[in-house]
Amino acid sequence: MDSTQTLSANEIEKLKLQNEQLYQDANVDFKILMIPSTQGESIEQYALDVFNTIKIGNEKLDNGLLLIIAKDDRKMRFEVGYGLEGDFTDIEAGRIIRYDLAPYFKQNQYYDGIQTATDSVYSSVSSVNKDNDLSHTQNELQSNTDVELSLGTVILVLILYGISGLILATPLLLLFLYFKNRNKAKTPLPEIVMGTDGQQYIRIKKNRERPFEPYSEAKDHREQKSSSSSTLNPHSTSSSTKRDSGGSSGGGGASGSW
Repeated sequence: MDSTQTLSANEIEKLKLQNEQLYQDANVDFKILMIPSTQGESIEQYALDVFNTIKIGNEKLDNGLLLIIAKDDRKMRFEVGYGLEGDFTDIEAGRIIRYDLAPYFKQNQYYDGIQTATDSVYSSVSSVNKDNDLSHTQNELQSNTDVELSLGTVILVLILYGISGLILATPLLLLFLYFKNRNKAKTPLPEIVMGTDGQQYIRIKKNRERPFEPYSEAKDHREQKSSSSSTLNPHSTSSSTKRDSGGSSGGGGASGSW
């Protein structure tokens, strides 16, 4: 919109088409307003009020961008929605004001300046989106590579660990078997001997003997011992089983003059 009658209807229509293309390709809602003056109000506050009043951009995306040009005040400002601050920075806005808008405005070539600035906005936002897409693709490739490397590393470590464990365990196993067989060789076998009193004895170790019991008598002795133990503790079985079952608004921007 131009309330200063500076731009022709044809120029305004061209800028609208240019901004529509920006919206379709980069999802940026770019609006341009030329006014005679802010009537003493700061360009920053005026731009913010306009931005929030006409609700530029999508409410969820907050992708609005406003260019205010106060012709008689020779001031201008980019007001950027919060959703675009990462794509169209204040530094980039300031650069466009200094190198695209101001030089043309000094020559009273307002349409050429605005058109050039719009092209710069388009290039800036598009390059960011391309970088983001490339970065996203690179991140995916890197992520897949990392997963493959991680899986291969795990398998290699397991193989090496298994081989190392086997190598380390073999001497220990052999050492264990050696001492086990050695102890077996040293352990004397039971031997039934006849005592001087005519009784049979089992010799377990040297100079140590105990009376030999026939199998039937030994069985009776064990049963009697088990029976007496149960009599002393009649609740032993029940006690062992009796247990508890436990339990969009404007945000950033840049201002300038010419």
